[in-house]
Amino acid sequence: MLNIIPNGHEIDDGEYSGVILGELVISFQNLETATGGFQSDRGIIQKKVHFMSTSHTSNETLKPQVFHGTQPLGTTSQTRGMERRPGIDNNTAGANRIWMGHVTCVPNELGPPHHHGEAETAAYVLSGNIRVYFGEDFKEYVDAGPGDYLFVPANTPHIEGNVTDEPAEAVLTRSPDNIVVNLGE
Repeated sequence: MLNIIPNGHEIDDGEYSGVILGELVISFQNLETATGGFQSDRGIIQKKVHFMSTSHTSNETLKPQVFHGTQPLGTTSQTRGMERRPGIDNNTAGANRIWMGHVTCVPNELGPPHHHGEAETAAYVLSGNIRVYFGEDFKEYVDAGPGDYLFVPANTPHIEGNVTDEPAEAVLTRSPDNIVVNLGE
């Protein structure tokens, strides 16, 4: 179950402080994975995950900005095998409808099945090769190499990674944000 609530709600409950961008409610079949969850009225274990910005822009008009380098890995959602470092997002630039960053795909590694919710994904491959599996049982795939543009539609379950012995690098963009919903192994 995926449930996104309206954006813009401010919160300060001691655990979270900032502006809620949305709320994701995930239902679990396996009770072992429901750590920190809550019981719903239908007897399903669920867990809430808040997507929020801890810094948002005031009513001032945003101005063009230049950012040198990227932010650390821990400042954005990740999946195994693909290291995402944000360059432009809400926390760096006050961007509300785009995420942009640098991605490194480690050699011979595939990530877990996942999708990006409402976010569309576009990438430009700088070096190496990136493979994206999709479709029924992830049997279909596309390969992108240096100079290629790659597009993954919103809500498309997929597995991406690097099936070669060399690292791959890309510039990645997502809109409206870097949403990552892992589907399990």
